Amino acid sequence: MKYRPAVLVLFAALLAGGAAEAETFSVRWSPSLGLQSLDDIDRRVEQPLWDDIGITVAFRWRFTSAGQALEPIDPEPMISCADHWRLADTVYQTASQSDHNHLANFAATCAALAALRHAQPSRESYVGDFRLDAAAADFLPAALAIAIGPWQQRDIDEAGAHALPWRQWRAGKSSDLISVRSNGDEAVLYEWTRGKSRVEILGRGDFNEDEVEDLLLIITEWPGYAHFAKAKMILVTRYYPDVVMHAFEIN
Repeated sequence: MKYRPAVLVLFAALLAGGAAEAETFSVRWSPSLGLQSLDDIDRRVEQPLWDDIGITVAFRWRFTSAGQALEPIDPEPMISCADHWRLADTVYQTASQSDHNHLANFAATCAALAALRHAQPSRESYVGDFRLDAAAADFLPAALAIAIGPWQQRDIDEAGAHALPWRQWRAGKSSDLISVRSNGDEAVLYEWTRGKSRVEILGRGDFNEDEVEDLLLIITEWPGYAHFAKAKMILVTRYYPDVVMHAFEIN
């Protein structure tokens, strides 16, 4: 993450205990986004998100002959977030399930960059000391779950209305937490009895103009069968210490 001097104020407030109150908490983001500053977002969305190849999408993929790769009809390269947004209203397909999985993560990362356009410094924080670990599953909201259909999304929304934590929601689906693997405290792989979830903190700041610090997360989920995966960006926050967070959207 990139930290500005205001973070020193945040650290001092945390040492004092209780809610972290300071003049400002600066906007911070993950180095994985490739940003030098928030003013860099317009440039970043025009550049390759991952590499110069990106993901090829097409209106349809045609089978030519045995042993040959599928042939795209009207192919479009999706290399940057600008490409992704340009094709947002287009019906297209990927060549493989693997590409489809990568595209879901691609789209979620672009959504995170778009969200950062709204980010402002915060004056108060109840997530300043929050870290991704096993205990975090009891404070992250059920909204982290990625629905496999509209019926399950209604279930997730109802769980959110009752402030159910992510771990409890999954337990209700016979999916208990087995292990947590981390390469630091900003990206964690949660392994459940039914599937895996990767969660990464991509940013911290005030995304909805209420002066309270929020977390910008990206979640990728594998349900535990085949090679299917989904990903999404989500914003979460809380207004009291040690309570389950809630998710929100920005326009």
